Amino acid sequence: MQKIKKKEAIIVVLFCIAIFLLIYSPHFSNPYPLYIDEWQHITEALKLKNSEYSGYAKGHEIGFHVFLMLISFVSDIVLIYKFLPALFAVLSSLALFYFIKKKTGSFWLGLFSMLFFASIKSNINLSGLWFFIPLTFSIPLIYLYFHFFTQGIENQNKKLILASLGIMLVLVFVHAISLSFAIPILLIYSFLHKDYIKKEYKFFSLFLLVPVVLVLFYSLLMKTPIFNATLLLIKMSKFDYGWNNTAINNSFLEVYSLIGLALATIGISCLLHNKEARKKYSIFIIWPIVTFLYIIFYKVIGFSLFSPYQRNMYYFALSLPFLSAAGLQFILSKAKAPIRAIRMLKNKEAFANLVYVLILIATIFLTFFQYYTIHENLQIPARIDESDYNAIKFLSTQPKGNVMAKLPVSMAIYPVSQQNPLATGYFYGDTNIIKTFFNSTDCNTKQQIISQNNVNYIISRKSINCGWQIIYNQNNQKIYKIE
Repeated sequence: MQKIKKKEAIIVVLFCIAIFLLIYSPHFSNPYPLYIDEWQHITEALKLKNSEYSGYAKGHEIGFHVFLMLISFVSDIVLIYKFLPALFAVLSSLALFYFIKKKTGSFWLGLFSMLFFASIKSNINLSGLWFFIPLTFSIPLIYLYFHFFTQGIENQNKKLILASLGIMLVLVFVHAISLSFAIPILLIYSFLHKDYIKKEYKFFSLFLLVPVVLVLFYSLLMKTPIFNATLLLIKMSKFDYGWNNTAINNSFLEVYSLIGLALATIGISCLLHNKEARKKYSIFIIWPIVTFLYIIFYKVIGFSLFSPYQRNMYYFALSLPFLSAAGLQFILSKAKAPIRAIRMLKNKEAFANLVYVLILIATIFLTFFQYYTIHENLQIPARIDESDYNAIKFLSTQPKGNVMAKLPVSMAIYPVSQQNPLATGYFYGDTNIIKTFFNSTDCNTKQQIISQNNVNYIISRKSINCGWQIIYNQNNQKIYKIE
């Protein structure tokens, strides 16, 4: 691969700035984490830091929590969190650019791939680049282990193959399904290079470390024998309908643009009709086909294997930017023919460049035309605002206790104040208790709930006239202390 020229480097930097601003844009109006999953991971990271780690969901994403904990030592994790989705989107786009540039030698294919990667959409069911969760942390690692694995095999470079193995082992502790979804893809790709793998079967046996480490990890987490942990992992590889609590049946347009899908169709067609391209870029053919079949399998059978349906939708989208870039390059290349056919045209090169620019402008417009359009059932729910944050922050000055508060305020209680919320949605506690408390107008009922759950503080926007001491009253937020 040739080194990037200065002008090309400037273009890449400008693309990175644009991607950062695009992904950061939901935070222009609100500087706090957007979604309950983000608050949950902050909570676990701070609990790990405070030796109170609960290991929600058996702690299988502890690697991600360790990363957040390390950030919390040098900065306020809640206030800096708004930058992390955009930062990792940039890192992911650079990893993709590196992958494509190394594979194809084409600067423009790498750049166009960055463009289509940035257009991948986000919502609360499919997650996405707007949220910093283990999935988005793992995206640059996904691109890199695909790159190192394929380049290592094609060039018979064991150092690159070991680099891919190292990334896979990291993902075991961060987000295992960002590795498990790729198992069939890597197996099919390996079969295409079976002669080399047979020759070096002892070396490739090192990849058995991945399932071994995974089983040992879950055996320790679950405090169960290795055999039981193995059976558990086999059972967990099947993801049934209702894996999470939001909408299930999604359109491809909810995660990728129509023009992007059309160009990806053109791109994969070009690869399939070229024998040399089929072999050289086989990973870009296998990846989208396998993940597409995952999705169809789920829609027909009702469950997914290796990774849940929502994640498969996203892994499918992650496979498309190169194909869309290849489709766009094909369209641009075909635009030359009609231009050359115009005999009366004096400056054909300048006219061709103008046509290219117009095609690119139209493509960018259509790619991001409905980027912010989200189905009403999948939009980001209510978030805390500055008055909520200041009220919760005040609690950090008070003796530690249990806090009664509605969503979304309750999600932020531990991350901001290190106080204990009574419930925070489906991650911790029973929200029915909170609903009963705030819906009741009877002070005796409220007091009974307070006593039964050892509540020390209540955060409420509305006044509660039940004789409790009010210790904070600013910007329509009130905090009551229960003696």
